Amino acid sequence: MSFEAGSRLGHYEILSSVGAGGMGEVYRAKDLQLGREVATKLLLEEVSADPERLARFEREARVLASLNHNNIATLHGFETDEDTSFLVMELVDGETLAERIARGPIPVDEAIPLFIQIAEGLEAAHEKGVIHRDLKPANIKVLVNGKVKILDFGLAKAMTDDTGDSGDGSLSMSPTRTMAATQRGEILGTAAYMSPEQARGREVDQRTDVWAFGACLFEALSGRRAFQGGDATDVMASVLAREPNWEALEPALPALLRRLVKRCLDKDRRRRVPDIGYVLFELQELGDPSDIDRRSGNALSEPVRSTSAMAIGAAALSGALVAAIALWGLRSEPAPQPPLHTILTGTDSRPMRFEGFLSSFALSPDGLTVAYRTDEGMHLRSVGDLESHKIAEFDTHTPFFSPDSQWLGYSTRAGAIMKVSVRGGPAVTLCKTCGQLSATWGDDGFIYFNSGNNRVDLSRISAEGGEPESIKIKASDEIADLRWTELLPGGKAALVTVHRGGIGAGDTRVAVLDLESGELEELVANGGHAIYASSGHLVYGVDGALMAAPFDLDRRQLTGGAIPIFDGLVTSRLSGAAEFGIAKNGSMAFAKGALNPLPLSTLLWLGPDGQSSPLFTDAGLWGTPSISPDGSQVAMSNGHNESDVWIWDIERETATRFTFEPGIDNSPIWAPDGKTIYWAGNREGGWDIFSRAADGTGGEKRELAAERNLFPRSVTPDGAHLLYE
Repeated sequence: MSFEAGSRLGHYEILSSVGAGGMGEVYRAKDLQLGREVATKLLLEEVSADPERLARFEREARVLASLNHNNIATLHGFETDEDTSFLVMELVDGETLAERIARGPIPVDEAIPLFIQIAEGLEAAHEKGVIHRDLKPANIKVLVNGKVKILDFGLAKAMTDDTGDSGDGSLSMSPTRTMAATQRGEILGTAAYMSPEQARGREVDQRTDVWAFGACLFEALSGRRAFQGGDATDVMASVLAREPNWEALEPALPALLRRLVKRCLDKDRRRRVPDIGYVLFELQELGDPSDIDRRSGNALSEPVRSTSAMAIGAAALSGALVAAIALWGLRSEPAPQPPLHTILTGTDSRPMRFEGFLSSFALSPDGLTVAYRTDEGMHLRSVGDLESHKIAEFDTHTPFFSPDSQWLGYSTRAGAIMKVSVRGGPAVTLCKTCGQLSATWGDDGFIYFNSGNNRVDLSRISAEGGEPESIKIKASDEIADLRWTELLPGGKAALVTVHRGGIGAGDTRVAVLDLESGELEELVANGGHAIYASSGHLVYGVDGALMAAPFDLDRRQLTGGAIPIFDGLVTSRLSGAAEFGIAKNGSMAFAKGALNPLPLSTLLWLGPDGQSSPLFTDAGLWGTPSISPDGSQVAMSNGHNESDVWIWDIERETATRFTFEPGIDNSPIWAPDGKTIYWAGNREGGWDIFSRAADGTGGEKRELAAERNLFPRSVTPDGAHLLYE
């Protein structure tokens, strides 16, 4: 249905057509009752004609109308005139961000103020529980005075045709996907800003807006879309499997801004910036013209809170790791502010080595020395020195200091607990077969440690050596592993990291353990490697961020929400490891770098002549390749905690996604006739074996399930038997 100028919709007079999009026709109109101009948006016919969907849309519209922010276009109301249902919205004059980008990349000094406003609008909506779901440059208006207005906030959810209780994630789908918008550009325009979880049709949260924000920011700075393709399918394949062309960003772009864009566009949402509020904080700091160090990328990330800080630099692992010491600067107030971090560049040529399952870094209680692993062995470095020195051989991990900072404890891969004087000399063996994975040295003269091996245990051994003794722990069957023990002041309780799915499941939580009763009480639902700071805060790592929350030591309870105090911390989602330390004087040490470092890879052909060549050039988390019997295709996995099986067609040079269920799918193998593919799938906390027709038809079949984890390895030549591990 269309309207000419002068037509009436209730008490609104149509003035002109503004345009059309995936949600319907938009008109400039005059409110004859209030004498103001507004925008009226007619709903799609399939919504207006369905009473149930119309009623649900009206309920959603009431929620959206509650949003009241300078950077969000106001939704005035939802009305019906005879058979026509329409929205009445604030009329926003100006060009869209898409139109501005069409004229060329936006300079940093112009882009930052614009995106600060966008982030402020998103933050205000997220605080009310509203997610945009369809953020893109075409939905962002820039007024003549530089003010930004976000359009169509939350309408993506309102326009869907599901009830939200199906559990299939369809509620998260964009309106231009769920309702098959007729305009090809509109479909492409939406697909280019979908988060990977949204493109997969899975449930979304505010991190999908963070992704879209990052895609818009990339496009504004580079003048080109982060994810491109000839049609919507190509674009979504790019979103799922390819990285943006980072070289499209200007080399002179501030390093911190470049890193912020990358963190927003992390395909794994658990590694993505978790909150738009943190993005806003970073942009506001970058936008401060007086902060030259931050704009040049020379500071780490936080604003000045204290005036005394010292840091040490270390050679980078993949060009990204730095060890630093900084004054903590937190106080016992409900909303602690981040401390100052600076870097004193060092000449140490020994890069740190991180593995994720084993701790690699420690700070002495006096705040004057750091210990860290390298490829050569365990090294010590004073904050006043530019070089480190080796104190133990390579086969060591999990450093920890004595309370007086005079001894360094560590573990060997053989399971021994050792100690050595920080001044050097021979190492002393305290226990040969403790199997220690994490440890802390208490003021009571005992070393407390977890032995590992997917066990819920805690033991202690005298710092002088002897037989270890076990500490009783009362744990539910849901807890599979416990590690990263840190004693609380007084020595009667400890902070521990709990794994509910075992090491590698990615479910890490912070709990407090009463050493006398053995009772465990969960404190943080997502995080690990927690340490108590003398400022009265619980500090822990989660998905690359260092978090702090006020903590009542006497009651052993959190007394407020956590805030991020640093982004870019080396953490492991698999084990909960977080590479940082806090000294008794409030100094902090941390390792700065990639979150849970997982190297990107591609696949290579190795010929009989010993020469290799790329199978394809797109880097990703590719692995477990399997060649089809006729040699025309390769089945492989891509991803980590949310991986899928993909099929590469060698002749066509195309990759097609083969598995679609939530969870982890990998280790594919082919049946001898090439008609079936078997693979391992982790859907409910365990690995079962599934199969499906290799041409992609039909659904998947669970071939074998057991209490143990099962992985297919081969099929007999007659196709009758499956061998598995």
